[in-house]
Amino acid sequence: MYPPQDLREAEKWLKRGATNGSAKAMFLLGDLYFEHAIEHEDSGVLPDIDASIHWWSEAAEHGKPHAYERVAAARGITQVIDEMEQDASLSLPRRLHGTPRRAFLFRTIYRKMIKDGVITRLSQHESRRVKCGHCGRTRSDLEEGSRSLQKCERCRRVYYCSVECQHEHWRATHRRDCAAMATADA
Repeated sequence: MYPPQDLREAEKWLKRGATNGSAKAMFLLGDLYFEHAIEHEDSGVLPDIDASIHWWSEAAEHGKPHAYERVAAARGITQVIDEMEQDASLSLPRRLHGTPRRAFLFRTIYRKMIKDGVITRLSQHESRRVKCGHCGRTRSDLEEGSRSLQKCERCRRVYYCSVECQHEHWRATHRRDCAAMATADA
């Protein structure tokens, strides 16, 4: 299932594939550091625009020429961040809201550029987004103010948009699968 429920685990496996020469793993690793780390703030994977550029460049050199388009978009955002960091009138702390300054700026600028229509999301396919384990709604389907999907506290692999969906899914199937998924990660 893509994306994996645990992005740190995905990062580990994609790095293995990328270091073994898989162009697809390189491309997806660039995506992981770019968009998925932004969309899933609680994933444990920080957005890293420089790593995205590196892995997309590697993917392009290994047969994925459309990766260059992503490199160009990421370099545009990097240029804005560099200008902000060099602007003496902006005295930005090293960490903003508990996130390293560069990652925070990256996340903020990327979201603003999407909102303003300057760029479009890299992953347009709903099937690539984390969905509620019961009803299938994504974060963008939720009402403003409640735009987060909560993980199952036990297995930390299934997400829910509401307590009601979590209860229904538990009764339907998740009670049988939860313990096995939790022990698979241990």
